Amino acid sequence: MSNGALRPAEARNLSETGHTRPYVTMMIGEQLFGLPAAEVEDAHILSNITPVPLASPEVAGVLNIRGNIVTAIDLARCLGLEPHDTSGENNSIVVEYRDAQFGLLVDEIKDVVNLDPNDLEECPQTLDPSWKEVAVGIFRVEGDLMIIASVEQLMEQVG
Repeated sequence: MSNGALRPAEARNLSETGHTRPYVTMMIGEQLFGLPAAEVEDAHILSNITPVPLASPEVAGVLNIRGNIVTAIDLARCLGLEPHDTSGENNSIVVEYRDAQFGLLVDEIKDVVNLDPNDLEECPQTLDPSWKEVAVGIFRVEGDLMIIASVEQLMEQVG
């Protein structure tokens, strides 16, 4: 995703070849994560996050995406990592959860990759417990461990 923008139709209509399924990949801290592309509405690089007073620590603020106000969730904070510095550009993966849109802040929006669900492995025992709570499994991609997260489980972390 070289320009950092994934249109909703692209995420939901990526061709599935054989038994493979598309996953949107992203970096959170030094870790590669993936979400099923069918769960991703959009992706943006934005610089205007408005803080929300008295919000939970995981809520970085709100974003204005094409005229829609979207709650920005700091995934790094949800996963026990150093919180994002929201003063500059912010990478946001837009998802829908319980009939509302949320912008999941990530460090870098990567590519869409097609992977065979049969290659999905269980999480290693050594994986951080807070990461295990949001993971449905892992893929090994070019020597890297990619954690596949569930939008529902990520949003449950926010409460």
